[in-house]
Amino acid sequence: MINTDHWSERWPDHPVIRTFDPPRAVKVDIGRALPLGRGGASRADHVSMRVKTSALYMSGYLDGILKFWARMHDGQWLACRQSS
Repeated sequence: MINTDHWSERWPDHPVIRTFDPPRAVKVDIGRALPLGRGGASRADHVSMRVKTSALYMSGYLDGILKFWARMHDGQWLACRQSS
């Protein structure tokens, strides 16, 4: 977990950390948060039925608590949850 408690911005007009106080309840789309089916993942028809029926199903929505957004070097934003 990234600790942003004492974070100071070098350029306050263009923040790289956006904190929510209090943290916000959100729905997380697992297919977008962990895009395992796109790009480097193998095709499902090359996986044995034993694996298909017993493996993890990584899709749908889960409840989460959003504490802050952190801007990455390539301009994308990374959502960070509140630790319990």
